[in-house]
Amino acid sequence: MHLNYFFFCRGVALNTSRKQRQAEGDDEPATAEGEDGTANPDVLNTPPLCAFLSMVSLLAHISNKSDEYLQQLMLALFTLQTLVEDAAVAGAICDKKQVHKVTLVQRRVRKFTLDPLPRPFLGHIYDTMLILIWTSLRKPLPAELICTAVGVIHRLVVFQFRNKLRIPYDWKSLFDVLFVLVRNT
Repeated sequence: MHLNYFFFCRGVALNTSRKQRQAEGDDEPATAEGEDGTANPDVLNTPPLCAFLSMVSLLAHISNKSDEYLQQLMLALFTLQTLVEDAAVAGAICDKKQVHKVTLVQRRVRKFTLDPLPRPFLGHIYDTMLILIWTSLRKPLPAELICTAVGVIHRLVVFQFRNKLRIPYDWKSLFDVLFVLVRNT
């Protein structure tokens, strides 16, 4: 699977599944049009950050397969860290009025479950970092990645504390994974 294809497809609605297109011999990239040829309003209103977080969760799982995927994950985490450091972007991420649904790639993890409902980006970023940290406990990833993930969580928690924001989130799963990380390192 090419990540460019994945990144493109996550931001648009697919008319048919990839397997169906391959069976028909038509493996062209998906379009943001509905069956009647008009633009799909849900696709046009989907922010690129949704696709970016989906891509980061996928990279967390496949990063041990090649160095290229690992470097793409490092670049994605550096980009996310840079975004979170900006106060205006962090404010937009924590905005309760902007709720979106993000499809994260998650293998069966019994310790925590992800909430698939639409919610602010902050909850999806926390979930993405939890997936990355939990994946690093099962397979070796560079310590720099884990430090960056913990740094992103730290920056967002500090931003929430400074601006007195309360975002509904399952904090127990966040702290459980962080405690397991501390215990195993």
